[in-house]
Amino acid sequence: MRTSFKRAIRSAQTALIVAALAFSMSQVFAATGQPGDVDLSPTPPDLDASVDPNIVVTFDDSGSMASNYMGDNRPFDQGSWTGPWRCAGVIGGTSAVAGHGMNGVYYNPNVLYTPPVYEDGTSFPSADSSLAAVWADGVAINRPVNAVGAATAAYNNNPNSAANGSDNRLTIMNGVKSGSTDHRWNCGYGTYPTSFVGGENINNGGPYYFRLKSTVSIPVDSFGNPTSAGKTALYTAGNWEAVRVPSTNATIQGVSVNQWQNFANWYAYYRTRNIMTRTALSRTFGQFGDNIRVAWQTIWPYCSGCSNGGTYSVAINSNTIITNLNDTQASPANNYRANFFNFLFQVGANGNTPDRQATIRAGEFFRRTASNDLKDPYFQPDTRNPPGRELSCRQNFHMLVTDGYWNEGNPTTPSGFFGVQNPPATLPDGTAFSRSDAESKVFTHVPASPTGSCGSDGSTNCYPSLADIAFFYWAKDLRSDLDNTVPFYVPDETTGITNTIPLQQGHPILENKEVYYNPVNDPATWQHVVQFMVTLGIAGQLQFSNDVDCVNPNNDLCKLRKGQQNSAAAIVARLRGPLSQLTDVQAFPFLPPAISGISSFGGFTFEVQDEGGNSVEELYNVTQSLVREGNQRKDLSGLFSAFTANDPQFVVKIDRAKARSLQVPIQQITDAL
Repeated sequence: MRTSFKRAIRSAQTALIVAALAFSMSQVFAATGQPGDVDLSPTPPDLDASVDPNIVVTFDDSGSMASNYMGDNRPFDQGSWTGPWRCAGVIGGTSAVAGHGMNGVYYNPNVLYTPPVYEDGTSFPSADSSLAAVWADGVAINRPVNAVGAATAAYNNNPNSAANGSDNRLTIMNGVKSGSTDHRWNCGYGTYPTSFVGGENINNGGPYYFRLKSTVSIPVDSFGNPTSAGKTALYTAGNWEAVRVPSTNATIQGVSVNQWQNFANWYAYYRTRNIMTRTALSRTFGQFGDNIRVAWQTIWPYCSGCSNGGTYSVAINSNTIITNLNDTQASPANNYRANFFNFLFQVGANGNTPDRQATIRAGEFFRRTASNDLKDPYFQPDTRNPPGRELSCRQNFHMLVTDGYWNEGNPTTPSGFFGVQNPPATLPDGTAFSRSDAESKVFTHVPASPTGSCGSDGSTNCYPSLADIAFFYWAKDLRSDLDNTVPFYVPDETTGITNTIPLQQGHPILENKEVYYNPVNDPATWQHVVQFMVTLGIAGQLQFSNDVDCVNPNNDLCKLRKGQQNSAAAIVARLRGPLSQLTDVQAFPFLPPAISGISSFGGFTFEVQDEGGNSVEELYNVTQSLVREGNQRKDLSGLFSAFTANDPQFVVKIDRAKARSLQVPIQQITDAL
């Protein structure tokens, strides 16, 4: 007998959607690396959307993406990476911050490192588990186009990526120390450790990581961040210990794997920001088929130091098309999917970070007028009635994957531009917008830039901000000649946070301004862009807090909506108790997907198996006890089991291929069920 339960992943750092201005996801790409991440992938978009959405992907190819540490400074105090913490993917130990990430791209023994995937879904080869010759950039050596030839193996330690994305080095990681000759692999900090936790002979070398000693206590504040004394203890080098990675099997994320193999895969495919992002994006988009339309660019329009003279460092331009990932007929590309993956595999890291310019380019792409071809993001080809037509209900998303704050001079603003300091009095659907309204303050409470000229470091008068740019492409009707038929997204109907007017029975829900301007919702039915800013290792200026219910009215989440993002998470939490009391049914509330049809709740599945011939009732009791105890842990939430000893259960599997062949929408099937 088996039963299972799932948990919703608690993000290691809070992800905020603020007026659709900045969706910040720290340690992104759950399927590929860090624990506690946000998963953008598993639910097929055609479960909720009959018209494939547009996604412009912007890949940061700035020089800092070559770094073997993430973020730019260590957590909590923005101090130096000089210390053993540089070689720790997670803090470890037993303190209150044990599970918090440290260097976001260093090896984490709790993570299963899987290779990237090719455009056909097959996996890149695993790296050398003997550690005699491990690729410094496994993507560059194994990519299908412009692969680089491997160099002779050498003692390279843990260098940054090559700026051109074409590193051909092989690293010897199993070197030893013999007499005065020392060929042991170094993690990137100081000299080789003087001792290991298990007492292994340090002269034998091999891979290792650091962790905080279990005897060290880290005091934290009400937000879970180390206090001043806690930061002092955390960043005392003597409080850390080295752990050797053995060449033995271990179960990591439910998979039995040789730990040297796992370490080699990390080194080849995840050890720098650039390599990790190439791997992660391939694995994320490798799960999608013909249910999304994609265009792509780098933040730099041309990178002179990149492979092929910058061929794969490109900007959205007049020739850019957008089409289905599986489109094999899209001119000028006969294999669109392969071109996209070839782009991902060859992006380098060189230059600064002009994120604002790149975001404007993406936004202007969605303002294009009708052209009866794939250069028009709203155009839908029709082989039965060529050439096709524009679809006014298509959703637009921009996904910027970047590792740092922008550093650029002020970009040229697009025609008709306005920002959060000078918004229009009326939105395209006729809804009034005022900076003085309590409900919309989350949009408008962005500091105005001081006077002066903008420096490359973001100082003085830097206008427009990313908030201004994102607000413009949301609040502006990008195609006023098309009907406003984009489906609105309102998962959260909470009131009483910024106003006292409840929902009126029988009235349209968007007439309630508190619901309309709730930053969790997207009420826009006009052609607009939703921005997803995927930030790698950026600490930000807000206090970390899980208090979305404003128990502490001084927490920064609360201030964002009054400023506050009370809402979907709070509703789900409040529903769990009453729903658990239902006797004739088991009901479990989940947060809705951030992008309609593309996201899902995340977590793990754990099976409880009775191998002793016990009764169904006994299995049920053990399972419920396990769920209760698990929910008492701080690092788990939302555990549940649908298993019951009393009620019959049915598993319904939808034959998606059959449904497609019969031209029956998946939504119609799920509605019927």
